[in-house]
Amino acid sequence: DLSTNSPTEWDWTVTLNGVPVFTSTAQNPSFTLANAGCYQITLIASNGVGSSVPFSQMVTVDATPNTNFLWTNIGTAVIFQNLTVPNDPCLSPNVYTWNFGDGNTSNEFEPTHVYVNEGFYTVILTATNPCGTSTFVQEVAAFFPPSANFTADPTVGCPLLTVDYVNTSSLNSLSAFWVFEGGDPSSSTDFNPSVNYDTAG
Repeated sequence: DLSTNSPTEWDWTVTLNGVPVFTSTAQNPSFTLANAGCYQITLIASNGVGSSVPFSQMVTVDATPNTNFLWTNIGTAVIFQNLTVPNDPCLSPNVYTWNFGDGNTSNEFEPTHVYVNEGFYTVILTATNPCGTSTFVQEVAAFFPPSANFTADPTVGCPLLTVDYVNTSSLNSLSAFWVFEGGDPSSSTDFNPSVNYDTAG
C-alpha cells in the first residue's frame, strides 16, 4: 500500500475476467494467483475524511501452453483448428510452429495446408511462450473422395450364370458396398464378389 493521507481502512479486490477471486481488508495483503490470466487488482483506501478513488493495476500470469488441434480435410487440403490454451489476448503471445510431415512448416495460428500427394501425414504443433514449450502430435489424412469402378466377367450367358466382379475403384477406396439386381446374393461388402444369376434378364 502506497496510499497517502494516512488511510486507516483498505478494501482490496482481485478480479479475473470481471469475476472477483480475492478480497482483503489488510493493508498489505498477499494473493496467490494460481491460474493463467490477466488479473485486475483494485484498492480503495479510506480514512476519517472519506474514501479514495479506486486505484487499479493489472497483473499478468502466464502459463506453459497446453497444445492441441483438430483438423478437417477437403481432398488434400487440410484445415487446422488450433485449440492451444492459454490463448488470452492479454497474455504473452504464443509462438506456433507447425510441421506438416511433408517437409513444409508454418507459423500461422490456424493454417490450411495443401498436400501434393495423397496419404497419411504426421503433423506436429509446437507452442512456445515465456513459461515454456509444449508439443502435440497427430496423424492427418489427405485424400480425395474415392472414385468407384469395376469390371465383370462374363457379361453375357445362360442361367445359371456366375459373374465375377473385380473392383477397379481408386486406390484410396477403403471399403465397398455392392447391390446386385436379380443376383444371389443381392448385395455384398466383399471387395471382389462373385454373383449367381438364375433368371434371364
